[in-house]
Amino acid sequence: MAQELVDVVGGWVAGLRWSEVPEAVREATLRGVMHSIAGGVAGFEVPETKIALDIARRENETGPCTIYVHGRKAPITTAIFTNSVMFCALEQQEMHVGSATHPLEIIVPVALALAERHPTTGVEFLEAVLAGTEVMIAFATAGLECKPQISGGSCLGAAVYGAIGSAVAAARLLRLGGEGSALALLHAANFASGLNESNLAGMTEYHFALANASRSGYLAAQLAASGAEAAPGTFEGASGFYHRFAEINTDEIAAYDFPRQIGRRLGRDWAIPENLYKPYPVHFYNLPFVDGARVLRTRHRLSGRDIDAVRLTINHWCEWCNGGDLGPYKGREATRAATTFAVAAMLARGRFGLEEAEHYDAEDITKLVKRTSVGVFVDTNRADDWRSVRIEIDSRGKEFVFDSSVETVPDYRLSMAEIRKIAHAALSRTLDPGNVPLVLDALAAMDRVDDVGAITTLLVRLDTSALV
Repeated sequence: MAQELVDVVGGWVAGLRWSEVPEAVREATLRGVMHSIAGGVAGFEVPETKIALDIARRENETGPCTIYVHGRKAPITTAIFTNSVMFCALEQQEMHVGSATHPLEIIVPVALALAERHPTTGVEFLEAVLAGTEVMIAFATAGLECKPQISGGSCLGAAVYGAIGSAVAAARLLRLGGEGSALALLHAANFASGLNESNLAGMTEYHFALANASRSGYLAAQLAASGAEAAPGTFEGASGFYHRFAEINTDEIAAYDFPRQIGRRLGRDWAIPENLYKPYPVHFYNLPFVDGARVLRTRHRLSGRDIDAVRLTINHWCEWCNGGDLGPYKGREATRAATTFAVAAMLARGRFGLEEAEHYDAEDITKLVKRTSVGVFVDTNRADDWRSVRIEIDSRGKEFVFDSSVETVPDYRLSMAEIRKIAHAALSRTLDPGNVPLVLDALAAMDRVDDVGAITTLLVRLDTSALV
């Protein structure tokens, strides 16, 4: 049974053709790649990227692949790890809620690195990214469907399943075919790792776990290319992947029939159009709260100094990830998770960007946090819906309310125009101004690009005087 699973998936990966993909799926892939690369390059400013770059400096090895923005040349595994940290660290990446994963931030750095080493057209690049994304989501969704759990268990799903997605993309670009892709999947499962504790503790090490998934997927594909053997029962065996990471016992695994369930999704129930995209650098469940606060501030012309009290009613997603944290905050990562901080920042400043997230002890924001109280939705339907929001504000003797049951809440499946606007702002923070429109135009027309590797030359800052 286990061998059948990877054979089914490997065959689909090898047979995927861009020309046969529905138009809506192709457009969603282009949007995702633009958002991923722009938000990724903007992550150069984040401390975790500096740490990864320090490692590359200490290794002091040159190679064929580029570390973005900085321009340093490094071996492919070093470049993949450093660039993937960069892509993950800003926290403004895409999110697939149904699988609780972030496929593109893990897969795209691998595909870009391989495109720099091997001649790759835009269509080949997009096929690889799409294949990796769909397989990663299908494996993660199947695990959660077999054994539902809002928390995703003790493992960090984005990292654990990320090794699978990046292995598929690498196998596709290395032209390993169906059997090679199946073997790469087995090796990726053995490399899978990542714990949820960092999220619960408001720490940042999971950014490195995600980058490790990128590197592990590449190595898994290279092992497959060299013909390294792997156990057929790696995914469904008694000591296999799903038993360990999804906490599913062997009877449940057998009853669910993973080959059939995953096989029926691929190429039919396309997942990439379901991705949401973050206009703010926060965990996804905080997006509607930030926008709700923005609406109240604008509609009623509120300012932070006029607000006497803030009452939030949060959903289970917020509750589980420490959204109700009232501080004091330990660091930047805590502000990504804290619904309280995100709402206070928007109310105080009318914006929420990297500056607000970095200044987690800013007085104008923390004053509002101290005036905030938090409750949880009792209604199960609202409690389990990440878009359920209620914000109540007391200001100047009046009460102002934003409630998602009567207000419009975005679904955050942004259009290409919306993503391009976000991408322009993100790229402008780290790239030379003249390169920004060139990068955006190339990414928008990726399916017509002859050499994806050439795009990486645009992702380097020419003026390096300000770079550490």
